[in-house]
Amino acid sequence: MKTQTSKTLKFAIAAAAVLLTPILAGANRARKISKSVERTHLAAATTASSQYWFVTIDASDAAETFAYGVNNTRRVSGYYLDEAGNYDGFLWRKSDLQTVDYPGTASTVLGGANDWGLVIGNYGTATTMHAATYSVVDSIWTTLPDVSGQPLNFGDGINDLGVGTGAACAGDENVAVYNCVGWTWNRGAYSFFTVPEADAANGGTFPTSGSFLATARVLRPPRSVLLASPPALPRRPAI
Repeated sequence: MKTQTSKTLKFAIAAAAVLLTPILAGANRARKISKSVERTHLAAATTASSQYWFVTIDASDAAETFAYGVNNTRRVSGYYLDEAGNYDGFLWRKSDLQTVDYPGTASTVLGGANDWGLVIGNYGTATTMHAATYSVVDSIWTTLPDVSGQPLNFGDGINDLGVGTGAACAGDENVAVYNCVGWTWNRGAYSFFTVPEADAANGGTFPTSGSFLATARVLRPPRSVLLASPPALPRRPAI
């Protein structure tokens, strides 16, 4: 009886092994295919992410050229140091570089540009700077109010809602800039902020375009406002 039971058990195990072998083999192949696809996707992503195109932007006869910002229309804004030792603002798009200077001033520096063709920057001298916006569409400058007690006013970035950011500082650009206070400009009014850990004697709070993105999200108006056309913005340029 035991012998018959043993034979029956061995037969059942053998039959199960025969039935399960192709199933397990298929599962193994599926795992291999899955891993192969995963490696293929990873390789494709790596290849794609390593493809960059570099474009050299040099103003004519400039000692130094600084590309500061680029918007979604591929318009690059920045400034360059000319032969006279002054800074000139520029806009570049499709290999065409245009010098943009505030009339009658020694130096002009352009910061970021939004997709509506509004650029923010500053103009003046090493000891007195004024923040301003420039409309690419209308070629019109609009000077922002100087912050009281701060002779150096810098415009840095601007988003598509027309909210600008920058800093107001004391000092001399040729020596040292200090006591900087960050600001946002929205609908004709400043909002000031400082970073608690900032060392005022060694600069203070000076937002850059990267930090402006976070600031812009904080100041984003309600959706009902976003659905309406912002009255303060110029018409969108044809691209």
